[in-house]
Amino acid sequence: MINHKKLSHLQKYLSAEQRAFPKEYKDPDGYWTAFYMDTQVLAYNTRLLAREDAPKTYEDLLLSKWKGKMAMDDADYIMYGSLLEMMGRARGLSFTKKLAQQDLIVRGGHPLLTQLLIGGEFPIYLDGFGSNIEKFKAQGAPIDWVALEPVIVSLNPVGMAVNAPHPNSARLLVEFLLSKEGQEVGRSVGKIPALPEVEPPYPRLTKGLKLFPVPLSVADRYGEIVKEFREIFLK
Repeated sequence: MINHKKLSHLQKYLSAEQRAFPKEYKDPDGYWTAFYMDTQVLAYNTRLLAREDAPKTYEDLLLSKWKGKMAMDDADYIMYGSLLEMMGRARGLSFTKKLAQQDLIVRGGHPLLTQLLIGGEFPIYLDGFGSNIEKFKAQGAPIDWVALEPVIVSLNPVGMAVNAPHPNSARLLVEFLLSKEGQEVGRSVGKIPALPEVEPPYPRLTKGLKLFPVPLSVADRYGEIVKEFREIFLK
């Protein structure tokens, strides 16, 4: 959305509902607002790993006992960029380069990684989306998760196209999606509402956790982040 804004693909629309959203979940100039969000968590196969034995911190991922036992998505630029912002560039680069030396199992696509984890291909999936993990857990899959704090929060925003053919209808849709009623619709299909007053479908994904919404600076440096990620994790 930030890149669309830069390229003038969006038109500004200050929804009356936008005021109820935290500043981290909306564009300061009014071009977009998060409709829903998700937390990136460390998922594990409960048949291969007991909860008490799972990593508890980011630094735990560097322990030798996890070498060759962790999987991650081959395009998780958001996680990489957020770690650099969270830890500071120097420490973040040092951490991610050490992580890359852990013989990670790198595959394309979060749905595939979730299925492989459930199938027992590896015990740990580093960057799972919490709502998906909870959905499969509720269906009886041998899967659960732990939070490495601060927990990275990815945002899924809504905005208006600059050339919207029916702008009044578009405004009404934005108003609905950001309203309490619209947020509850998102919640009904397992999405974590960005509006704080709407209870998430899986409260433990956010309640009591230290959250780290993806900073705008990650999008500003996205091209550089993609290049660095590939050099570190895919070479």
